[in-house]
Amino acid sequence: MGDDLDALMDSTRAVSGQVPQDFVAVANAVADVNTEFGLVGKPLEETTKMFLDVARVAKTEAGPMVKGVSDIMQVFGVDSAEANRILGDFIKVAQDTGQPLSKVISDMVTYGPVLKIAGMRTDDAAGFLGAFADMGVDASRVMPALNKRISDLADEGVPDLGAALMNDIEALSNMTDEVYQANRATDIFGTDGSKRLLA
Repeated sequence: MGDDLDALMDSTRAVSGQVPQDFVAVANAVADVNTEFGLVGKPLEETTKMFLDVARVAKTEAGPMVKGVSDIMQVFGVDSAEANRILGDFIKVAQDTGQPLSKVISDMVTYGPVLKIAGMRTDDAAGFLGAFADMGVDASRVMPALNKRISDLADEGVPDLGAALMNDIEALSNMTDEVYQANRATDIFGTDGSKRLLA
């Protein structure tokens, strides 16, 4: 226990020399990353620094981001050593869509499990949710409908649910006949779901 604590203190000092946050903030971040991802030594320091850097730019706290990313990784069965890559994927979605990173992470925490069932990986799921944000549609408005469609596709025995779902949405977005588009959306997603998707 003493050796573990000494190692965490060493990591805290190492990270503290690389970021502008105060020592307490760094110590809390080191403890959070260690607890959530089980990282020690250099991987712990690199991952903590990344979270602190992102938190500083986003003007938010590192702790909730660490917890959110950890929860998402557990749902998708991603190894803790991949934390930096996963956070990087979410940062890219935030930059591409103009969403706050906190929104990208919270949407993944909320809707990621449904998209995992559809066979999506974390980057696919984040990009999928980001695509709706890019269209100005909040995920909360379409996910109930998409959840129903995923369930229907599974009942039909479709092997690649994610690809089938994307094909549905892409086909709808490419339709020029608005009446046919609305009817087809209703066939796929139901009346309420189609209204939300096409709103």
